[in-house]
Amino acid sequence: ETQVNNYNLLFMLKLAAKHWKALVLSAVITAALAFSYFNFIATPMYSATGSIVVTNGTIISDSGYISDKDKLENSDIVASLNFVDTVVDMLKTPKVYKKLSEEIGGKYDFATLKAKTTVERRSDTTLFVDVSFTASSPKEAVGIVNSYFKVAPKCISESFPNATSTVMPADSARSMYPSNFIIILFGGILGAVIVFIIIFLVYSSNPVVRDEESFREHLSIEVIGTVPDFAASKNAEKRMNKHRL
Repeated sequence: ETQVNNYNLLFMLKLAAKHWKALVLSAVITAALAFSYFNFIATPMYSATGSIVVTNGTIISDSGYISDKDKLENSDIVASLNFVDTVVDMLKTPKVYKKLSEEIGGKYDFATLKAKTTVERRSDTTLFVDVSFTASSPKEAVGIVNSYFKVAPKCISESFPNATSTVMPADSARSMYPSNFIIILFGGILGAVIVFIIIFLVYSSNPVVRDEESFREHLSIEVIGTVPDFAASKNAEKRMNKHRL
């Protein structure tokens, strides 16, 4: 059965090759627009990260490592590893963020602080809990993370009296935006894809057989021969003779 508008991958590639100039131009324009927006218009965002080491009191004590024992038991390590997940859940409660809001003078309410803060365990086999805060300036991001670490140990001690914690504050913040290379690459690809979709829709909505190649693309019928366009040939011949004169 003859299939009209039978568009396959080969047809897509031919269509893209036929309009490669439009695709390249659109890619360059959208890449430039994306670069300009992210570097000159959009508000930059920064994230600062600090860490806190938490145990149930059997590994780290207030005076140092190995609290009341000369030798650690495997059960002590397992108990502390399991304990970290409980502490992470507690550090995500509104109580902690309300105290943090008070610590920074009420600049943000607890709901906003919770939305901008990430608290997660570094891995299942570590005692480290990483805390990150996102803000529009690196100084603010670092300041609020370190304010969090002023509140967190107190909340841990209140909830778990035997627990111990050691804080490693943030000292810098990193930009949250991707690199310029990624911005340019993504913008260029997006622009080329959008223009290609437009070209494809225009082409598919006008299934006119223009030449032998177009005939082969639209209909799965073997081409035996073609009839020359005599009118076009005559016009071309007249133009050539005119130029010769």
